Amino acid sequence: MAQMRRLSVVVPPGMKEGQPMDVSTPDGIMEVVIPRGMSEGMRFHFQMPVEPVEPVAAHRSVPQFDYNTMGEWKRYQGGINAWKAGSACGCLNDVRSCCLGCCFPCVLYAENADLLQSGEHAEKFPDAAMFRCPGQFIACLSHLGPFGLGYCLSACLCPEYTCCGCYTTSMVKMTMLKYHLEFPVPCGGAECLLGGSACLCSAFFVPCCMLCLVHRELKLREQKPEQV
Repeated sequence: MAQMRRLSVVVPPGMKEGQPMDVSTPDGIMEVVIPRGMSEGMRFHFQMPVEPVEPVAAHRSVPQFDYNTMGEWKRYQGGINAWKAGSACGCLNDVRSCCLGCCFPCVLYAENADLLQSGEHAEKFPDAAMFRCPGQFIACLSHLGPFGLGYCLSACLCPEYTCCGCYTTSMVKMTMLKYHLEFPVPCGGAECLLGGSACLCSAFFVPCCMLCLVHRELKLREQKPEQV
């Protein structure tokens, strides 16, 4: 049953009962017949149907990014999609990647680079080459030098290569941008600063776990079911 709204109006001069008159309502002009017994200057009430309002479904817009711009992942602030691989605490869900991430992370970095440059938007991620052997060598140089000199120089010149969380953060954000992912659990978007460059706390404290998380995510999204 339609809902009704009760309004009132005064009979204008020169009009009487039984005559139609135009009344301005919140929904526009409505024609109303002056009821019996009403005359000029008298107020009467009438009802008008209320139009039902369709509920508006909640909608979260997907952020748009220029994939043609190298380094766009550095400015990525998180998306709306959940990680299929779960959280960084699920390393044992994939024993192989867990072992590689802990014992031979260089292998896992290279495999992740290959997966980043395959499938959806593959050609838009030339930066993923930084995780292959030459890029890993540059990252290792940040360990060199007395009194943390290597870290200081790397943080100032190429922070995304710095081997104390920033290098892994680069891979995490690149993966997030590719699939519009939200920040991963458990630390979310919490960051620590290194030489003016923001690194994810999770990548700083548990880089192996984050490396394994990225590998599981890329495998789930890019490999065929029989390959996973």
